[in-house]
Amino acid sequence: MFRLLGVCAAVHRRLTVAVVALATLQGLLLPLLMLATGALVGALNSSESPVVALCVIGVLVAVQHLLDPVPEFRRCEAHGDAKECL
Repeated sequence: MFRLLGVCAAVHRRLTVAVVALATLQGLLLPLLMLATGALVGALNSSESPVVALCVIGVLVAVQHLLDPVPEFRRCEAHGDAKECL
């Protein structure tokens, strides 16, 4: 896998960094959403204001929805029908 990253980086370093960063971000979104949900439950149980937890959850969900088309487009490109996916 690291050899593949090395080859990709040799071809286009910025694109490789962007793809790895986006994949890492997508992988972290679900655990962060679970932590934010736990913070929301904790805030509601302790009668604290849930505004911060709700804002964090909203941002995480928005980012997740913004990044959702990225893997779908890559799948379309792999099958050769990228124009149909647009």
